[in-house]
Amino acid sequence: MGSVISDIECPNCNKKLAPQYFKQHKAKCDLVKGEIKKIEANLSTRFGIHDSTDPKIYTIKIHISKSAGLHLSKRYFHSSQSFTQLKDGSFMMEMKCCINIELIGWVMSWLEHMKVLEPIALKEHIQERAKYIYQMYKNNQPPISPENTDNWSVMGK
Repeated sequence: MGSVISDIECPNCNKKLAPQYFKQHKAKCDLVKGEIKKIEANLSTRFGIHDSTDPKIYTIKIHISKSAGLHLSKRYFHSSQSFTQLKDGSFMMEMKCCINIELIGWVMSWLEHMKVLEPIALKEHIQERAKYIYQMYKNNQPPISPENTDNWSVMGK
């Protein structure tokens, strides 16, 4: 009676394969694993998935009201985030990432419950968006297309 050759387990995905398929599978699995690492490294610099018009990584400091901070401090937004509760009960959130439309929109969605302290570049983006939105309503202008969201010339800057 012949010996039975057992399956080999792929160290990347733990899938068990017959020996004749293992080498080809592992090569593909290694490639995928490498691509996943590249994607993860790229996303770790972003808030969300959108590209940034400025690839610089900033230290973001945001002052958050007590009620919003109690909610947000229990959530995951970025791999580098940290929350500190201040003496008055409000929170300080810090993270290191690029400035992109998702970060700007997220901060603006919290309205008066959140205030950017640093960096100045993010504060300026928020101020410019707020001015544009104010003018849009004041002058009864149409909204801009999503593809122009990062096009400051369309927004009048």
